[in-house]
Amino acid sequence: WTCGNIFCGSCDSNVLSIVFVGYRQILSMEVSYTELEAAEKYLNENSVQQGFVVNKLRSKKSKKGELRKVWYACVHSRNYKKPEYIDTEKKKWQTTTRHQDCLWRATITCIDSLWKITVNNDSHNHDMAEDLSAYHEMRTLRDKDKKLVQKLTLAGATPHVIMATLQQQDPSVKLISRDVYNMHKIFRKEELDGRRPIEALLDNLQETGEFHQLKRNAEEQLTHLYFSPSEALSLAKQFYGVVLIDCTYKTNRFKLPLLHAVGVTPCNNTFSFGFAFMASETESDYMWSLSCLKTSFTGKTPWVFVTDRDLALMSAIKNVFTTSSNILCAWHIAKNVASNCKKYFTTQEDYKAFQMQWRNIVNASMEDMYTEQVTMLQEKYPDMYGYLEETWLVHKQHFVKAWVDETCHLGHLVTSRVEGQHSALKSWIGCSTGDLKDVYSKIRLSINTQQNAIHQQIQSEKLKSLVDLTHEIWNKVHHKISVYALRKTFKQMKR
Repeated sequence: WTCGNIFCGSCDSNVLSIVFVGYRQILSMEVSYTELEAAEKYLNENSVQQGFVVNKLRSKKSKKGELRKVWYACVHSRNYKKPEYIDTEKKKWQTTTRHQDCLWRATITCIDSLWKITVNNDSHNHDMAEDLSAYHEMRTLRDKDKKLVQKLTLAGATPHVIMATLQQQDPSVKLISRDVYNMHKIFRKEELDGRRPIEALLDNLQETGEFHQLKRNAEEQLTHLYFSPSEALSLAKQFYGVVLIDCTYKTNRFKLPLLHAVGVTPCNNTFSFGFAFMASETESDYMWSLSCLKTSFTGKTPWVFVTDRDLALMSAIKNVFTTSSNILCAWHIAKNVASNCKKYFTTQEDYKAFQMQWRNIVNASMEDMYTEQVTMLQEKYPDMYGYLEETWLVHKQHFVKAWVDETCHLGHLVTSRVEGQHSALKSWIGCSTGDLKDVYSKIRLSINTQQNAIHQQIQSEKLKSLVDLTHEIWNKVHHKISVYALRKTFKQMKR
């Protein structure tokens, strides 16, 4: 028997004796190669054919530093050594090991410029494996597959998607999710290049030139970080009139709230443009973040901020953007009023009558109408008036139509857009255990995808026109105003 290739030029032996023991093939004679790599390849291939895997134990060099001898053993060699700090009685049932003190040994020795393989002990004390994919040493990828894994990782693909992609391309690939996670760690280590994650993040922000500002405490620890991707910020400066802003949570391992600012395009698309990791949600935290947002806008001031009833955020908006209006989310108001007032009613009819009265207040288009409706509410529902006055009516200028309509809000009276962006963002982030660099990378992927779709739609609408708008008055605005805005205008004209 030869080494498997009858035309092999690196094998110095013409004949290799094989002895059969049960169903295993055992090397019984020496075989030589001109290169160590070829000898190792043969040794590994032969062991795999038999149903086991070998590991390199140690090596020996000459006085000149040249490698002379390498020792190999079965992966089941050695004995499991229990750490001293583990209580055997409690941990024994939880601990597993593949070390079984297997005696199989082999060496590859350099003699007269030839590398000779010698099996010193061919005994195994375990069964041969039926499927070698159980050994992590056998679950290795080719270089091109590793590059594919790296590309998919950078694109935000999950380990399960990466595994499915590799197996579709090559069904012989044997991977488990842990292998993909291990490759992620290798890629991450290469990317960090000895830096801490936050140092790598700040270097990246500096290199890309993205707008960002940071704040440190007295111990020089990072407490606040605001950033705005360049493409998104450019879009925000074009369509800055309405900004919806809200905090989201469970995005990072440090449990920092993430302040998320979004805008709206003329095509009725929502886009994210501003992000701030904050130490807490006090007024000073919000003021710092909003000051960063104001600086990034370089002189442009939003007409309206749409938020929920966060008193600290409302106060910060009032102090930083003195000329902007702040509208409270109508949906959150309705839900809060329902949860606090419904318990006072015994019948559904009475509760619906109360809801109608409350809607009359919210939709009052003049201050006199508002005062009249509030008086009626106080007379009909005195038990609930105290809560409504203290919690909501004190902020009437932020949600009642008579005051809200004084500002051009373009119909944005709820925060559902920013909450929808929260959900979309978290689908990219995936988990709440990543560091700030991980979260930033996922946000960038989300922004890139979002910006591509928005720019495509804007360019597409420049080439289209509404077939129903054939009158000559529309000729000058076709391809210059978005289809969504034209439909709104046409609907208004028909009233």
